[in-house]
Amino acid sequence: MARLLGASPVSPKQGGEHAGQDVEEGQADRKPLLPKKDDFVIGEAESGARAAIGQLFGRKYNAAFADDAELAVRAAFVVVLVGLPFLIPVGTFPRLDALMKAGVYTHGAIIFFIYNLYKTIGETIMNVVCGFRGTLLAVVNTWMMYWLFPQGVTESTPDYVFWAGVANGVLFISAMLVLNWQMSTTIFAVSNFVFFWMSFLQP
Repeated sequence: MARLLGASPVSPKQGGEHAGQDVEEGQADRKPLLPKKDDFVIGEAESGARAAIGQLFGRKYNAAFADDAELAVRAAFVVVLVGLPFLIPVGTFPRLDALMKAGVYTHGAIIFFIYNLYKTIGETIMNVVCGFRGTLLAVVNTWMMYWLFPQGVTESTPDYVFWAGVANGVLFISAMLVLNWQMSTTIFAVSNFVFFWMSFLQP
């Protein structure tokens, strides 16, 4: 375009007043849009309780360690809180005892919490959703097995029922490991299914 107008093009490599400038805008293009990583000061935007917690765990010295230490302390506190029903003597809270006896509240609640907790609320919720998804996959697969063979493996059932259950379990676990599921989905799908699987195969 510059040649058509009779002007000589200006190269950014050439010296002069146009060096380092945006030819189209006519302004210097020297200031980056985002600050460099080294320009951030860890904890400068924190205030109040958050800043105090960061100082307690030494965030200004090692931010990664502070985040992990804070997560560990929060997890330990909640695990103790969630595990209290198993430490309270039987008979103290009859309704709670009834829930535990019915299998509504079990040790699995603590395990589920430990596996799914992470540093942010969004990541934790995502892990919980994936954990439920894995549990649902295990339940649906087991339901299909019992739909085909309602009694499972017994002493009176034909041998092919046992081998069908074995094949189903091998295929299900292999699929969970091969497919690109989120880790929480795979863990809960396999860990829940193996109990259902053994119950199906046990005469």
